[in-house]
Order: sequence, then C-alpha cells, then structure tokens
Amino acid sequence: MKIILTSDVELWSWNKNFERDVRIGVLKLVELAENEKIPVTLFISLSDKGYAQADYLENISKLINLLKSKYVSFGIHTHCKNLPIDYSNKSDNLIDYSEEETVKILGWYKKELEKIAGKKIYVHRAGGYHIPKLEVLNECFKKTKIKIDSSLLFREYSRPFNLKNMREIPPATNMKYSKKRIVWSPEQMSFKEIIGFYKDAKSKTDVLVINFHSFSVYGDLGFKKKIWYSMPKLVRLLLRPIINLQKNKMKKGKVISKTSKPSNNFVNLKRMIKFLKEDGCVFTGFNA
Repeated sequence: MKIILTSDVELWSWNKNFERDVRIGVLKLVELAENEKIPVTLFISLSDKGYAQADYLENISKLINLLKSKYVSFGIHTHCKNLPIDYSNKSDNLIDYSEEETVKILGWYKKELEKIAGKKIYVHRAGGYHIPKLEVLNECFKKTKIKIDSSLLFREYSRPFNLKNMREIPPATNMKYSKKRIVWSPEQMSFKEIIGFYKDAKSKTDVLVINFHSFSVYGDLGFKKKIWYSMPKLVRLLLRPIINLQKNKMKKGKVISKTSKPSNNFVNLKRMIKFLKEDGCVFTGFNA
C-alpha cells in the first residue's frame, strides 16, 4: 500500500493565532517527516480566511522560506477570503465562484506559491473540500496547468481516477464518514477506527491519503467535531451564534511553549505512521 501524508496549513477558527495554528505546527510536522524519513505534502492557504490578519501572507511566506527539508512538498489550499486580487471575494469556498473567477484564484495561488517556495506547484486541495463540479475544475486546471486534485470526499478509499486535464487522488474516506466530512486521520478517528479503515481499504485500493492540519499538532479538531456532528442539524443551526461568540473570545489562543505537549491527535499520527511502516506500507508523495 502506498501512503501519502498531507497536512493543510491554515488558521483555525478556534484560535485564529498564526504562531499556534500555523508556524509551530508546521515545524513540528516537518520534524516528524525528517525523523521518519517520509515525504509530507503541505497544502498551503495563502488566505487568512477572513480573520482580519493583515500580516498573514507575509508571515506564511517567511515560514515557507524556512522550510528547506527534502521531505517537504507544497500544494495549493484554496481558501479564498482576502486574497490580494481582483475578484468578488464573497466567500471563502472555491465552489462559490464562477469558472472565470476560479481560474483567477487558482492562477494567483500557483504563481504566488511558486514564487515563495521556489518550486513548481502542481497539486491542489480546496478548503473544506469545497470544489466546483469536476468538469469545471478540469477546465480550470487546463488553464492554470495544475495537474492533481485531492479534494473529492465522495470517492471511497482514495481510489485515483483521471479526467482529460487532471488526476484526482482523494483524501481517504468512505460513505460512513464522508457525509460528516471526516477523513482517515487521527484528528477525527480513534486509533481503532484508523486500523479498521486501513484493513478494509487494503482490498479496495493501492493508495491512501492521510490528511492532517497544522493546527491539530497542538489542537483537538476531532473532539469538537464529534460533539458538533452528534447534534441534530436544527440544534447546530441554533447554536451557531453561541459557538461563534465563544470562538471570538478564544481568538488569541493558548500560548505554546517549549514545554507544551503536542495533542493526542499528533501523538496518534506518529503511532499511525509507525503502524503503517511496520505493515510494509511505502510513504510517497503526489507524482505529477
């Protein structure tokens, strides 16, 4: 089995803190990749996601410039709010834009990320997995020369497939999890669930994509997400204003120091990697 380790790099609505959500998390993930001698693809959001952080692009650019590890590759992670380009800027989700605007967003991301990273960029993942219809994305990739997408949730077990201008290698999920936007990852699954998913997938695919988040190195996305999705949809709708208020109160986030312990998410990621290696899996990247 081939394993592709990925992490989305972005601010988290519970913290909105670059140091905690992005910088320290990314450095820890790169350290993990180097210690394990496995590749990791970092999907980089160049947007502050509408969280009013005017220095976000400058800060993320400086961080990327520090990452010289041979184990690190970069991909586009399209959050769309507050980009310094001329477009409607009405939503953070790529799916909400016209084909013309999508080409503009993807083209800007590719050019900017290549300039910052000093590498060719050919792989993409949409924020929140919110991609337009594949036929539209296929045409947009043709115009922007992006080759691979890893966003489609409703394709079980990362089974790749090709369109004329692109290759889709989805995050690993299945029908049990995808409707709740849960992917194969220690962020959102117990270790027992991770192993069960893997054993089931072995007869269905030869590749699985792990997705993590930079903010999960010291945060707990899974705990909050499981509680949230255990509630009826109407209850979630009614609670949304209260949750947003609580998030705003936590805007600065907890300070992370050298003595701070990584989250259980990150501990289980390391455990997951060890298990997969021992089972004979080969860690690889996306191949254009």
